[in-house]
This record gives sequence, structure tokens and C-alpha cells, in this order.
Amino acid sequence: MTRDLGPLTSVWTLAGELARRPSRAVLDGHAPVLAVLEDWLTTRGLPCRRLHDGTRPPVALLVEIAGGRPGPWWTLDACVDTAPVRR
Repeated sequence: MTRDLGPLTSVWTLAGELARRPSRAVLDGHAPVLAVLEDWLTTRGLPCRRLHDGTRPPVALLVEIAGGRPGPWWTLDACVDTAPVRR
């Protein structure tokens, strides 16, 4: 059941989709999480590029949003993996 949060409903749904993907640092690959993010971004008209580290699978997404005037670039760098479970 999707919770109705108005304009934030899609973000709530995205968070749930991300939580269902294995994303333990070093143990799981980035590809499943990045695929969810890539789909969410492109559905909203934000084209992105996959970034690769050598011959490995994708490790990040790059989204560029052009502004209407010249100015500085801003970068949001957020990890998409989680810490491994400790027992």
C-alpha cells in the first residue's frame, strides 16, 4: 500500500524500493540500487549516466541539471550502499 504524502509520495515509494534491494558495502553490487535510482530519475525527466570504475559494474550515477544562467556547479555526493549487518 502506497502512503499518500502528496508531492512526496514518489520519494516515499522510492525509499521503499531502495530498502528492498541488497546494498551492503563490499558484499553487494551497486547495480540493483542504481537501476532503481536511474529509473526514478529518468521517469521524472532527469537523464543520467552510469559511471564505472575500470571494468567493474556501475558504481554511481551522474545527473546534470543545466541552470538558466552561468554560475558555480554544485555537487550532491550521496552513497547508495548500507553498512554490512553485524552479528
